Amino acid sequence: RATLTGLGEREHLNSPEIDLQTHINDVVNLILFEDLHDVVLTGHSYGGMVITGVMDRIPDRIRHVVFLDAAVPDDGMSLWDLFGGRGQDPSRFADGFMQVPWDKPDTPPPHSVKHSIKCFNQPVSYNNPAALALPVTYVAFVPKDKSAEERAKTDKSWQRAVGRGWTIRTFPGGHVAQQED
Repeated sequence: RATLTGLGEREHLNSPEIDLQTHINDVVNLILFEDLHDVVLTGHSYGGMVITGVMDRIPDRIRHVVFLDAAVPDDGMSLWDLFGGRGQDPSRFADGFMQVPWDKPDTPPPHSVKHSIKCFNQPVSYNNPAALALPVTYVAFVPKDKSAEERAKTDKSWQRAVGRGWTIRTFPGGHVAQQED
């Protein structure tokens, strides 16, 4: 498992200068320096941006890709492009960082950490024909109060995945289902 610069146990490296390309390089370099082949590349949420960039750079090392309720961008799109702008709540942005609502910085590790805004406004490349041909599964987390059909109608990432002919699966739970009881 790759830990992206500035996140998790690498929180001490966090900086507003970290961007999407830093995180793409983290994963690409892990795969190259560990000489990994036939990788099942998986990303959740913002991680969809990261794995899209990794797919574009080193598709020959990847066997399958799994987007776990993750962003599915087009070539040249940033996360903010995908979700329609900077966000609804300006109080979540300070000092070059965005705080995610589930982050609880005053709790002992493990916990989520703030992300540099540059992770969200930098576009990703996704135009390598070999990357476009990789087998991909999109897993949508579906909360109890919604049906899969309702979610599919409003989720642009899900719609892109369908449009690309990817395998679609659902999993019960909210966006951070892995943290739910």
